[in-house]
Amino acid sequence: MKRFIAFLIFFNVMVASAYHFQLFDFPKGLNLTSTTEQTGLVEPSITLVSERVTPVEVAIAPVLEEVEAVEVQVCYEIDPVAEDQVKTLLAELKDVDLPLSESLYQHNEITSHWVYIPALESLTEARSLHVKIRELGVEDVYVIEGGKNKNSISLGIYRDHEAALSRVKWFAKKGIDVDIVPRYKSYSFYRVDVGPITLKQSEIFVAILEEKFSLLKYQKKSCK
Repeated sequence: MKRFIAFLIFFNVMVASAYHFQLFDFPKGLNLTSTTEQTGLVEPSITLVSERVTPVEVAIAPVLEEVEAVEVQVCYEIDPVAEDQVKTLLAELKDVDLPLSESLYQHNEITSHWVYIPALESLTEARSLHVKIRELGVEDVYVIEGGKNKNSISLGIYRDHEAALSRVKWFAKKGIDVDIVPRYKSYSFYRVDVGPITLKQSEIFVAILEEKFSLLKYQKKSCK
């Protein structure tokens, strides 16, 4: 009897190993479950490999369904957009129900460079230096007699920075300390943020910009 029980235990182990490592498939419909009257032990049940559902498959199924349900979304940034373009652009994008937001900002661009002598103690001193500079053969020079730069002496405005630096060095050789400051022009621009939108909406968005606003620059950005 003990030998028979030992044999059944050994048989259980062997079948379980074959099932785990998929060493062979059993004939379809084969069921080896039976109960012996003598021992009351139940022999193992064999299930076809093709019909078996593993715990891993059961665990990942809900995750896969959730991933498929989440639609990919993207965001875009259009920048810069001139003031005379922004209304038309927004109207076109709103017509296809895209989520939008716009923000205005200033862009400062250097247009020229002013060479000058900072304000002197008095207008009389400024006029005296003005005469001296004229005697050096400089014609583009005048005294500023009022405003925030009162008693300063202007020595010219230069579009090219190197030309302005060259003028500063020329005066330095003559023993006259001068300064240089950039002059700016301000421009107003808009940045338009689009999204989050779906991939289908993204195709519509890109098509509108390529067809009607081809000169505008746009790029994808994080939706966070």
